[in-house]
Formats: sequence, C-alpha cells, structure tokens
Amino acid sequence: MKNILFLFGGQSNEHTVSIQSAYSVLQNIPKSYSVIPVYISTDGYWYKSNSNLSINYDVSHFNIPTELTYTEGRVLLDGETIDILFPLIHGQNGEDGTIQGFARIYNLPIVGPDFNTAFITYDKDITKNLLEKAGIQTAPYVTINSNMIPVFESISYQLGLPFFIKPARSGSSVGVSKVAHKEQFLPAVELALNEDSKVLIEQGMVGREIEIAVFIKKNGDRIISSSIAEVKPDTDKFYSFDEKYLSGSSTQVNSNASFSDIEKGEIYNTVNQVLDVLDLRGTARIDCFLLADGRVILNEINTIPGFTAISMYPKLFENSGISFSELLTLMIEESS
Repeated sequence: MKNILFLFGGQSNEHTVSIQSAYSVLQNIPKSYSVIPVYISTDGYWYKSNSNLSINYDVSHFNIPTELTYTEGRVLLDGETIDILFPLIHGQNGEDGTIQGFARIYNLPIVGPDFNTAFITYDKDITKNLLEKAGIQTAPYVTINSNMIPVFESISYQLGLPFFIKPARSGSSVGVSKVAHKEQFLPAVELALNEDSKVLIEQGMVGREIEIAVFIKKNGDRIISSSIAEVKPDTDKFYSFDEKYLSGSSTQVNSNASFSDIEKGEIYNTVNQVLDVLDLRGTARIDCFLLADGRVILNEINTIPGFTAISMYPKLFENSGISFSELLTLMIEESS
C-alpha cells in the first residue's frame, strides 16, 4: 500500500480554502491508499492530522509538530517512508512551483501540476504574455508594481470602465476588486498590492463566464471535461472570494451549461491551444469568457483548483462520468 503525504493549510491567503478542499478530498479518497494528512499552519509549522478531519478544524486537535527527513534515497515522515506527495495547498508555496521543486529534488512523485506547469501559470502576467505571443486572446490589461503610481484617467482611457484590479500571483479572487468609479480606484490598488507586489488591471469583459476542467497525464494525453460550467454573478457583483465560498452568495453557477456546437468548438479549440502553448501537466481549470461575437477570451488558469463540496473542478468531471474518487485515483496514479 502506497503512503501518501497529504499536505493542506499553508501560509498563503487561501489557507481556509485549502482546509475546505482537504476535508472533501479526505472524504472521497479511496481506502486502498494509506493517507498521512499533515496540516501546515499559517506560521509554517507542520502538524500530523488524521483522515477524520472535521470541516470545522481546530489546531488543538493536531499532534505535536512533525518533520520530514531524507536518508538513503528515501523521504521519511517520523521514520515512515513517503511514496507520493499530495499537496492541496492553494497559492504561495503550493501552486507556485515551490513544493513541486522540492518533490523534483528528492525524486518524489507529486500529485497535481508538475514544476513547469505550476511555475509558469502562477504568475498571470507571465501566462498572458506567453499566450498572447501565440495568438491566444486574453483580456487587455496593464501591469503595475509597488514602485509605480497608477493614474486612473490614463488607465480608464486605455481599458474603459469597469475594469478589474487583481494580484498577479494569487487565487480564489483574494484581493480582487471591480472598479467602475474613480473613488474605487486607489483603495482597489492598495488592496491588491497588499497581496502581491505585482498587480494586473484588466479590462472588464462582457460575455459568458465559463470554466472547463482538464487533466493531463504524464505522457501528455488529455482528459477534458465534456461538461462546461457557467458562472452568473449578479449584475453589480463579480465572482469574488465571498461569492465563491461564503453562505448567502447570489452568484448562480451551472456546472452543465448549454452551448451551441459552434460555441463548444471554439471553447475546446481555445482550451487545447492553451494546453499546447504552455505544455501543461496534471490538474488545471481553464477559465474563459465567451463573447457575443463568438470569440473565446482566456481569463485564468488554476493548476490546484478548489476541491470543496461546491468546487467546479470535481463537479465538471462528475458530470463527465468520472466520480470524485475516480478522479483522485487518476491524479494519484498519474503523479510524476
């Protein structure tokens, strides 16, 4: 039986989302694997947990801090050999190539994106540049950093209103704002810069907001969900962190939305182009906009998407005939 080191929590601004994702995964992971859950606190300490993790987690339930060691070509946790690493850490240190690089150094198979996939896609600015050079459309944008003083009039002239301000390296819509008036501008910039030193200001897209789940095997074979999700926020809102995860959300999410054959063709063609250009491996959720004129505009790529009870990634595969447990088995067996 393979020993799987399952990491969750972490030091990013998506810590609580990781906890919710971990709870759902531990409820669905096949019993044929020996899972060793380890919670990483916001200050970086590692604690052994158990597979009966509660959705309302409490650090006091975890054991004393634990640590990894490496000896004779093996990665050990408290003396027990680790065969596979399964990090369900969103954002910093989980989705940015850090933990993937660690696994590569120690020749430890890892579940989810490989190093190249994680590193390239974590920075939205880098991702956009690579895709646009290959002729794949993304939302027009301006990049700023903490040393710049952006001017509202200049940006609104270039991008129009409304526009969105977001950290270049973050997820779950943390630090994202919709700006429709000048008074909202500087507070939104400050909010995003609190999360990252590099910030994207993107033109607001008017169209259908869609999501597709993909899994790319080690040999490059692709499994793409036959189901396409559509996100419909209220007119005055957007798909913010609160709308994604908190009760009382007014956003409608259809995990099996209807599209014409022509629209589906354009959507899947764009998804495959993205996979070709970036040479992705492992897990990814591709988010796009379908405009009224039929164009598909790439929004974002999430390589460790949410696995909560309401997350689209497992739901899209369930709609495509792959159960949550089957999806986790696929991810584990294709670890590299």
